[in-house]
Amino acid sequence: MTISDLKALINEIVDPSNEMTIGETQSLKHISYDEDKDLVVLKVAMGRLGGEKEKKFRRDIRFYESIR
Repeated sequence: MTISDLKALINEIVDPSNEMTIGETQSLKHISYDEDKDLVVLKVAMGRLGGEKEKKFRRDIRFYESIR
């Protein structure tokens, strides 16, 4: 899976704080891949931080990262 493929998947995740996708809000600020550590680095802005909505958002992102 390429960075572009991963970005397309991440952009489909819905931010539960505003019910809009990451792509709609253009909240994916950075994405990169560290080959040495086999690690994807994301910087995503979220509508409102905290509580169960943030936990769900983080779980959704982890799920999409795991399928790469």
